[in-house]
Amino acid sequence: MAATYEIIIRGDTDAGREYLRGFLSGRGQKQAEYLFTKDAGFSLSHIGELIKFHGDVIHLVCNAALRRLITTAVASSPEDIELEIVESRRVVRASFEFKFKTANRKVAGSIKRMLAHLPAGSTLTGYVPKEIIDPSAEGQELYSPTHAYEFLGSGTVEGSPFGVKSAYDKFHDNEFFHCDEIEIQHA
Repeated sequence: MAATYEIIIRGDTDAGREYLRGFLSGRGQKQAEYLFTKDAGFSLSHIGELIKFHGDVIHLVCNAALRRLITTAVASSPEDIELEIVESRRVVRASFEFKFKTANRKVAGSIKRMLAHLPAGSTLTGYVPKEIIDPSAEGQELYSPTHAYEFLGSGTVEGSPFGVKSAYDKFHDNEFFHCDEIEIQHA
């Protein structure tokens, strides 16, 4: 995994994020090259940070090259926005736990394909699938507690923040999945 950093910037979250988006866009950086974790399903300890950093903070994840450009952007922020980098930490990995359940064989096939073809930069760990076939439940109503077929499982997706975020979006958009927030581990 290429060196990735989480940068914590003190300042107005809305104005600061818009300023940084504009600054980075003006220098040819695409939105896919960085993440604002607040918008992306990442776990944040907001209350503790309000106390620790004395105000609102912006969490941004980016690669090492973009980190320099963000430092420049923050240093040249206008007075009415006043941004300050309060912490910059190297990211070791990102991860999230998930679980799923379906009584539909077609949906089960779709889930199996999703899990077999994760986005680049993400891997599956601790995956525990379970298929239950109960012929005695054949013909039961759709909302019955017993189904002739069930596919359920759980696991963890881990890897680079960008790969994990991409997998999170796919899983989170699927009604059969439940995903915990993305956690970041630092060096």
